[in-house]
Amino acid sequence: MAGKLAERLKELAAFLAHQHAVDSMEESVGHLQTEIADAMVRSRSKAQQCTILLFQSADPPCLLDFLTTSADYATESRKREIAHARASVLGLIASFLKTYSGNRALSKKHLIAIFKACQLTARVDPFNRVKVQALSVHRKAGAKRARAGLQLYGME
Repeated sequence: MAGKLAERLKELAAFLAHQHAVDSMEESVGHLQTEIADAMVRSRSKAQQCTILLFQSADPPCLLDFLTTSADYATESRKREIAHARASVLGLIASFLKTYSGNRALSKKHLIAIFKACQLTARVDPFNRVKVQALSVHRKAGAKRARAGLQLYGME
């Protein structure tokens, strides 16, 4: 399971290096979403492995690293396709937050990292579609982060 998830994350990184590394970005993100769903319902340890791979991993690069790195790869010839890939990854993160925000494997540290990455993406991305998607995820992560803080202090 973790191996398949890692492979999918490597596909995203390979896409940045070579546009034909994956047949379809939508298909790759769809496969990634399937692997996430499988991991998050299997067990608590699998869910923890999944969130670490998605939001903290250096090898393979996590989704947040993909957002950061892909901003540098936006050459003239690939700007639109990279923007589409970034929007797809942001959509995946939004879906993850919507579905698994109550899961204990998603830590406050992960929420803060998502919040910051989306804030930066919204600030620097030249495409409005990506900015809107990043701001949407940013708001969701901020709301979840605030709620997690309240729960930590017994205020909710």
